[in-house]
Amino acid sequence: MAEDKKQIISEIKKAKSAKDYDGMLALAQNATKLFPSENKIFGFLHDAQAHYVDEKLHSDVVKQLEEKGDWKTLQAVYQKLLNVFPDSKKLHKLLKKIKKKIRKGQTAEEKAHYLEIKNRILELMKSKKLDDALNACYEVLSHDPEDEEFQALAEKIQSKLDKQVDKDLNTYFKTAVPELKEEYRSDKKAFIRV
Repeated sequence: MAEDKKQIISEIKKAKSAKDYDGMLALAQNATKLFPSENKIFGFLHDAQAHYVDEKLHSDVVKQLEEKGDWKTLQAVYQKLLNVFPDSKKLHKLLKKIKKKIRKGQTAEEKAHYLEIKNRILELMKSKKLDDALNACYEVLSHDPEDEEFQALAEKIQSKLDKQVDKDLNTYFKTAVPELKEEYRSDKKAFIRV
């Protein structure tokens, strides 16, 4: 078993020196399945993921997509790479930038659609249907979690909901406590003192 591990590590190192990052990644992924408790193997996997993603980010395809301004396809590429290397801070930053570019490049029709949704949410808030308004915000955010406008709107609605709950609890305690005190005075034996 130790020989197998040495052999696999040697193959991973050879793939790295040959700059065969696809092969290096495949070998490292396979090695983690064979040796799941070996930290050194996971180090090689992390290294392979980083090299693989870096190589793909500097590929001609990515450069062409950037030149064309095809942000949606580029976003899909970044998301696929993120599946390979979820810990990549660089990919997370790039994905965030792309989402901003996509938002800026939205068509007038898409902007009008989001404005219509926002207006409906505001109407729901005015008519005190806060739960429905919050659900509508979350639905938009499920498609675009980075949308700061709907994040802020959701926070505002949640704050109003919290205030409403506090108000309802205060009302309840203002009525319930005096009733309980009166009930206690009239029949002390029915209550258990702690």
